[in-house]
Amino acid sequence: MKYCLNYIKNTKYLDDFDEITIKFRPSDTSLVDFMIKHQHQRINIYIADNQDFLDNNRIKLFDAIKDEHPELNFVFKLQECQEELTQKVYQVIVNDERDFQFFFRTQAQDFDTFWGLVNLKPTSIYIVEALGFNIKQCAEAAHEFGIDIRVYPNVAQSAWKTTPGIMKFFIRPEDVKVYEPYVDVMEFYGDDKKVATYYRIYAKDGEWFGNLNELIISLDEDIDSRCLLPQFAERRLGCGKRCLKGHRCQICAATQHLAKTLTKNNVTIRQLSKKVKTN
Repeated sequence: MKYCLNYIKNTKYLDDFDEITIKFRPSDTSLVDFMIKHQHQRINIYIADNQDFLDNNRIKLFDAIKDEHPELNFVFKLQECQEELTQKVYQVIVNDERDFQFFFRTQAQDFDTFWGLVNLKPTSIYIVEALGFNIKQCAEAAHEFGIDIRVYPNVAQSAWKTTPGIMKFFIRPEDVKVYEPYVDVMEFYGDDKKVATYYRIYAKDGEWFGNLNELIISLDEDIDSRCLLPQFAERRLGCGKRCLKGHRCQICAATQHLAKTLTKNNVTIRQLSKKVKTN
């Protein structure tokens, strides 16, 4: 699993992240030095001002960087793919003879958006909300085109405000290994000052001892992570949220009920060497 950081100076674990996203500022003369310093990591250069990029032909700057420092690994992060100015920036990049790589900040919450993005040939695609319950199918399709899957694991996601928290898309630290064949990059949503803490919990500790709503943003229910069966994540990989389509799938509801029962009886679940044990 790879992890991406939105750059903040002096962030703990800065050198441990696989990718660093930085906002392109034309006045910043330290860009090349920064990329050289972090050349063991991929640098995502976010084009925040499309108009400036176009009006001042900023692609020439990156042409020069690429020519002078071919060893540097950087990729453009573009704004919403269907915005007119973003489309113009996209055309400039794909028509450049240096074959720059890119991806969009656009989040795919349905298959229309997903396949639209696939056809633009980005390096990766953000999967969110209901499409997270089809992540296995998305990953299998995207990987055929050499496209990575990116997610925000620490936020409970749903397009419908009243969706029960347990039925929202999120990934627990304990479930990272379950998603690893399908998710290539994880980014953390929310307060940038907490990114180092999220990274430690997900990438290093690999577990959360307590209520998930203390870790997962917008999870408005009390669910003790220690009381969820390991099979919880495996069943959600490709369930397609059948529970909201008239089917009688009760995976999430049953899991939540069991978790509350175990919590009430002070029983927790741990998984060691693929065996489930109760304490």
